[in-house]
Amino acid sequence: MDDLFPLPPVLTEYLRSPALERTDSHITSLRQRLSYVKEIMDRVEAGPDDGFVLYDLLSSVENDLLVILAPGIPSDRSEDSTYIMHVSWPADCSVASMYEAFPKSVVAALTRGVGKLSMRDTEATEWVNQWCAALKRILQMLIDADVLESAMAALLAIDLLLTNLVSFITAMHLNPFLDRQG
Repeated sequence: MDDLFPLPPVLTEYLRSPALERTDSHITSLRQRLSYVKEIMDRVEAGPDDGFVLYDLLSSVENDLLVILAPGIPSDRSEDSTYIMHVSWPADCSVASMYEAFPKSVVAALTRGVGKLSMRDTEATEWVNQWCAALKRILQMLIDADVLESAMAALLAIDLLLTNLVSFITAMHLNPFLDRQG
């Protein structure tokens, strides 16, 4: 059974089109990447294991996030770099249409950023919960996309949300108010 992240037909058709000419390997690689994103979201959404705190959980996913966002070009050329996905893939899309595809609650989450450097555990937990809700909504937006702009907007938003979480985790390492002991 195929348990990789499902892509909408509008996206796979575009990726295979003469505009991009992506192979099945490229598409499988994207599906694996998105499955990895969902796995991380599920881990974060589940919360810390017993005896651990939010700091421990987020520290444990920091490297995973950096791997997903890695900008380099893979040596086997069966996947595109993050840069190519951000610049070349949406080249045929209207930026205004991509922006309009977002639910307003997601726009708020995308523009929220890291927030305060020194927040307490309850504030940090609230930030993370809102992040999870936005990412879950964006992943579903991607699955349900029936126009290319919606699919591309979702792909870009996923990386923006991942980048926001990386920034949040980096700031968390400097936050004297977060409990680091479970």
